[in-house]
Amino acid sequence: MAGSTSMSVRLLGLLLLSGCTATVTTTKLVQAEQALREAREVGADVHATFEYTVAARSYEQALELSSHSQWKAAHELAETALSEASRATEKATHGDARSLEVEDAGEDIAETEQSTAEIIESEQSAPEPEPPREYDGEDFGEEEEAAEDDVWEEEQ
Repeated sequence: MAGSTSMSVRLLGLLLLSGCTATVTTTKLVQAEQALREAREVGADVHATFEYTVAARSYEQALELSSHSQWKAAHELAETALSEASRATEKATHGDARSLEVEDAGEDIAETEQSTAEIIESEQSAPEPEPPREYDGEDFGEEEEAAEDDVWEEEQ
């Protein structure tokens, strides 16, 4: 995008040499160029790389097509460049959804930490469980087995 002033002069030259369709396309190209300049000024090339790159490439392709008098395709690409440059500017100046996701994740982490602290606190304040009985050499389940045997015999 170096020499953007000379680019504008070339675009205006195209405007003067071409008909009505060319005029509309050239106007759109000038708008896209201005939008790309604004996007770059707010750091969109760094903070909204994808949108800025799409805008810049669309603009370059639109310029190439307009130089071959392919006005309709050039116009569509210029519109894409303008739209993406505007999105890039918005994203770079006001943040994007990812920054909101990071903020939400921070809130989720804080809630998880609070829940964990509450669980730990409740475990610490709960009465201690009874210690296990010492093994006296007998099976713990002998009494239960005898009761089950009695129930089975009664059913027969």
